[in-house]
Amino acid sequence: MILMKQILKLLSKRSAQFTLMDIIKPDTKKFEKMVQQMLMYLYHSDRVFEIVEQVCLDLDEKGAQVQRERETLDCERNELNVAVQRLKVLEELRVAEALAETSERKEKMDKESGVAKIAYEKLKEQVKDAANEIDGLKAELERRLERLTDLRASIVEDPDTCVAKLHELREEVSLHKEQVESKEHALFEATEHLQLLQDALERSKAIHKQALMAASAHEELAQSEKERERSTAAQARTLLELESQLGELKALVEARKHQFEKIQEEDREVRESLLALEETEQQLKEQREKAETRRRHLLNETTKVAGIIENVQRTTVTMKKNVMCQLIEGHGEQMKIWKDHVNAMADFSKACRIADDQIEARHAQLTALSETIERVASTGTTHN
Repeated sequence: MILMKQILKLLSKRSAQFTLMDIIKPDTKKFEKMVQQMLMYLYHSDRVFEIVEQVCLDLDEKGAQVQRERETLDCERNELNVAVQRLKVLEELRVAEALAETSERKEKMDKESGVAKIAYEKLKEQVKDAANEIDGLKAELERRLERLTDLRASIVEDPDTCVAKLHELREEVSLHKEQVESKEHALFEATEHLQLLQDALERSKAIHKQALMAASAHEELAQSEKERERSTAAQARTLLELESQLGELKALVEARKHQFEKIQEEDREVRESLLALEETEQQLKEQREKAETRRRHLLNETTKVAGIIENVQRTTVTMKKNVMCQLIEGHGEQMKIWKDHVNAMADFSKACRIADDQIEARHAQLTALSETIERVASTGTTHN
């Protein structure tokens, strides 16, 4: 990965730019550097593209997953808010109903307890009055018993009168006893009624306790509502964090896309340079064909000149044998001109052969370079 970053950094900075002159008049170091950069780029470009594409796909999938999770959290939050609102309404209605019922029962029990207190006070006064009356009757009974004792102790002269008085006293005592019993019965009934009032007071206390418990339950409900609000706020914070992470992922995706576009631009430039190299190779081929045509023409001209020279030599030999020396000397000047022309043509043919050898050497270098590039590209494709 570090090597890929260095290659991308090297290509992005354009540390070495190559032109047609670098191919016509190649510099060994610069040419080797160009070949190394091309080989390194071709070897790693496919893998870099695949890695960038995979990272972009992973980021897209992660963004879609985060979006789905966000939509799910939104749905859950909406459902939770609806449930919370319904629960609030139901709890408020239930608490309001319970408080209304409790308040009605409390008012009713307060009224009953007030009436019971008033009746209790009245019964208490009646009991006190009955107790006072009983005490007075007991005192009267004791006084009469003392009187009866005194009467018994006294000498009775008339037994019938005494018996009559005794019966009267007994009747009074029995009447007093009935009154005392009726008073005691009334006191017992008052005690029972007081016990009932105490039971009603206990029930009112229990109802008051239930009202207090309902109030505490209402407070607990409010506390749970606050906790639910805190949990909702925590979920909202989590959602905000997820949104921020989604924003970061989107920024990273944008950066990756810009980087990928930059790599595509560099790839386009490299392809353009390769196309330029191919055009240069085509031009070299055309030049080679032209040089080959010129070489053939020169060979034909050389052959023609050689034939002319042979004819001239034969003519010279014949003229030496048959013509005078003057004619031979005049023809010698013409032969010198022809020899100079033949030497110039030979030099030109030699220069053409040297140029042809150079063109063949460059063509061999370009062929080896293209074979190396194809081999590295096939190796990189197999490796990927």
